[in-house]
Amino acid sequence: MSVILNGIWENFNFVFYQLNDERTRDVWPSFTTLVTILCTYLYFVKKVGPAWMNDKKPYELKNTILVYNLIQIIISAYLFYEAFFNVWFKEYNWTCQPVDYSDSPTVTKTINLVWAYMMLKLVDLLDTVFFVLRKKDPGHATLLGVINCFVHTIMYTYYLIAGLGPQYQKYLWWKKHVTTLQLWINVALSISALHFVYMFGKFYYVNYIKNKSGTKKHN
Repeated sequence: MSVILNGIWENFNFVFYQLNDERTRDVWPSFTTLVTILCTYLYFVKKVGPAWMNDKKPYELKNTILVYNLIQIIISAYLFYEAFFNVWFKEYNWTCQPVDYSDSPTVTKTINLVWAYMMLKLVDLLDTVFFVLRKKDPGHATLLGVINCFVHTIMYTYYLIAGLGPQYQKYLWWKKHVTTLQLWINVALSISALHFVYMFGKFYYVNYIKNKSGTKKHN
């Protein structure tokens, strides 16, 4: 049994540590850290949070959410400015930018920006926590999360097996189907995006065009 467990740990360490980029290996959150955060998050929003709020009134959290939104605005604006004007606009190729494995200042900046973006996505998990505490339903937006989880389950299963070594390549006969799945998922996401465009377009028309016209006629 110890031999099996040791083999599992060695493969795990190889895939999730040794294969990592040396520039980010010891800086970014480890796989186990991310899994712990995500599992804790899911356990709260699916079990603990709803059960705890079951007999409580919704929290308003107005000031908390105002501060949260302000932080999101500042960090997102900073990341956009740095990535667009100081990286893409100055040095990157818009047609095809190859992976750069050097330690140049631009690459170092890009790595730091990606790290900050990743941290921001973890902070984004608070959106759902606020939904739970306010007893709000995120509605249709959850569909994208469902699709994303399904795709990542398949993709990272493939990456895991591929990273175990050449002797496991025979188990990857379904590689073609992974690519096909990604194509269809992109189609589904595009349709979902169009649905959001329709909903926001309808909201804009009803609130800012139709109502404005009705107000003018009334006057």
